[in-house]
Amino acid sequence: MAHVAKYTRTQLGGMTRHYERAQKESGEYQTFGNQDIDTNRSHLNYNLAQEREAGQLACIQERLNEVKCHKRADVNVLCSWVVTAPEQLRPDEHGRFFEESYKFLNNRYANNEEKNVVSAYVHMDETTPHMHYAFIPVVHDERKNIDKVSAKEVVNREDLRTFHPDLERHMSGVFGREIGILNEATKDGNKSITELKQGRATEIIRSAENQAKQILSRANENASKIDLDGQARAEALQRQERALQGKIEGLERNYSGKVLTQKGLDQIQPEKGAFGTVKGVSLEEIQNLKRTAQKYHDAKSDLENIKSDYSALLEKHAEIKRFVPSQKEKIKIADSIAKLKNIERAAKDVATQKPELAPLVNAIANGRNPFKQEKSRGLER
Repeated sequence: MAHVAKYTRTQLGGMTRHYERAQKESGEYQTFGNQDIDTNRSHLNYNLAQEREAGQLACIQERLNEVKCHKRADVNVLCSWVVTAPEQLRPDEHGRFFEESYKFLNNRYANNEEKNVVSAYVHMDETTPHMHYAFIPVVHDERKNIDKVSAKEVVNREDLRTFHPDLERHMSGVFGREIGILNEATKDGNKSITELKQGRATEIIRSAENQAKQILSRANENASKIDLDGQARAEALQRQERALQGKIEGLERNYSGKVLTQKGLDQIQPEKGAFGTVKGVSLEEIQNLKRTAQKYHDAKSDLENIKSDYSALLEKHAEIKRFVPSQKEKIKIADSIAKLKNIERAAKDVATQKPELAPLVNAIANGRNPFKQEKSRGLER
């Protein structure tokens, strides 16, 4: 129900304009990410922090001039907690919730000093009411006895781990009951943007894993179906072929194969005798022979057609099986899934051992250039 982000100097303009609902030249409101803003409710938004007449950017620059802050482009000079109203709260309790959240955050990050707080805009015009608590991460350097900007010291792992439990205790004292701050996503401590992205990457990998399993399962079913259907058709054609071959062989046994050919029939030139007979052979016998020869030709033609159908079936069967993963391809897919898991584990190890490299690893994993400055949102440093 709450998450934090860190921003460099180059990202301040877009973020502060979004907080205060600044309008572009086109008249549209400045958005960040995929917010769905209901402009009919924008008049309900308000700022719990001290109003800055000179503006948020001027406030930030003024405070940075007062403390030690490196001029490097990758230094995070602003942190922003987005605190969302829990679902268990009634609408009439939202105002009190945000006021108490503001007190809690001021005490935790600003030592109750307004000079480190940039703004605390409550947005009532989006899907869920929430507050953007923006502050400059100033910490006192005991060794040098100076105040300095250090986002990684102010919002560290211990801070993220204890944030939600501490906020839950504070709100339980205010409302006299638990209001749903601790849930499955927050009970083990708040996650940084990098950790949230890694969690999303894990979900994507698992989803891809399940899809791969489903594809393999369907492929195996299809392969079995293709094999069974193809085998049944092939056996039927083979039975027809054997029957026709037997019929042809029977005809050839009763009559000379030479006689049954068209050329053999054309060579029969019986001498005509009296009363419609030929020498030694009746006309009826010759007609029977021609009918038998026709059956022979028909059987031969059917046999060729069946052989052609059988050949076409084999070709089609082979073509379809090209789209069904072979055992070798299945192993390759399994190896790819294993490599994805290894990459995921390696990314987590890097993020754990060297947190400053986590944004680069995450950017590369998402196909982005980690050395190109992003304008809309920042990677954690």
